[in-house]
Amino acid sequence: VVALAIADAIFVRSPATVMLSRGLVGLMLFVMLFVVRRVASTRQGDLAMVVGTTALAMLLWHSVFLRLPLEVIAEHWSITCGIMLVGVILLVDFAFVGRIGVAAAILIHVVVTVRWRLDLTMEALFLTTLQIALLFLMAWVAAWQTQRNARLAFVREIRAESEKRRADDLLRQVLPKSIAELLMEKRDSIARRHDGVSVLFADIVGFTPMSATLEAEEVVSRLDSIFRRFDSLCERHGVEKIKTIGDAYMVASGIPTPREDHAHAIADFALEMLNVVDGYNEEHGTELQFRVGIHSGPVVAGIIGKRKFIYDLWGDTVNTASRMESHGLKGAVQVTTATRDLLADAFAFESRGTIEVKGKGAMEAWILRGRVEG
Repeated sequence: VVALAIADAIFVRSPATVMLSRGLVGLMLFVMLFVVRRVASTRQGDLAMVVGTTALAMLLWHSVFLRLPLEVIAEHWSITCGIMLVGVILLVDFAFVGRIGVAAAILIHVVVTVRWRLDLTMEALFLTTLQIALLFLMAWVAAWQTQRNARLAFVREIRAESEKRRADDLLRQVLPKSIAELLMEKRDSIARRHDGVSVLFADIVGFTPMSATLEAEEVVSRLDSIFRRFDSLCERHGVEKIKTIGDAYMVASGIPTPREDHAHAIADFALEMLNVVDGYNEEHGTELQFRVGIHSGPVVAGIIGKRKFIYDLWGDTVNTASRMESHGLKGAVQVTTATRDLLADAFAFESRGTIEVKGKGAMEAWILRGRVEG
């Protein structure tokens, strides 16, 4: 608007009244922008846009159409008014009442100014007014249908994005982040061999007979409270919770992202698990005890399932870790020689000697006592 006004003043040299009208149009645009940017609610913004658009359309009428020769306006004023109304209705996104109000205000203004300036009969004025009204009606119907379809498409898009975001968030909660990202990329198969992994199993001693004496809500409440604390430990130590099986809790370190200190991380986690259980017993007056078993070695990890995904581990390392737990001591962390060798520089152990392990035969086992100070 400013550029056109400057060009007009230099080259066209329109009358001062025309320049004033155009200046008012520019001022109105600035005021609308200023007001809309500072509204505190959608209702205030709609009101500002309705008032501003109406005033702007009236100013445009005075600055453009009424500056034309009288004979031109007399012949074509209904068409020009109709085009202006169609443009306003199509381009301005108002609700039904807002559209009707803007159109009515502009229509009345145009009719009054034309009747006052041009020598039109009442019959001609009525017919041309009816023509404008019909143009407005068609414009409103077209705008309403177009924007209705656009809004419906927008709502569907927002809902689809919301559902996808919710599904992605759920995947990130139940799966390791890197695995969830691969799954969201539509990978058909997610499987990988890891050579350096430490696997831990923890199980509540005597849980089955204990659960038979408790109400169902109490059983679930106890497991939920303890496992939530274990979940927090996983995040703190950077180890990956794999799954829970009844009262058993399975954790792995070194997957899906390899780490050199996988055994150290899982050992620190295991020792703090026992401290968490002791704290729970003190808070609730219970006497829960866990057996914990750890083994280190290669595993195969991947996603199984189509609708209910699970990230799981397979291999002898997993089976051996499970046997270390089931053949372990209550309130203690039992590890294999392979894990003990990885931790010997930083942790203290007590030998259990050779024990008979189901499915494995005779194996040397060690009790993890804690970190070596210094």
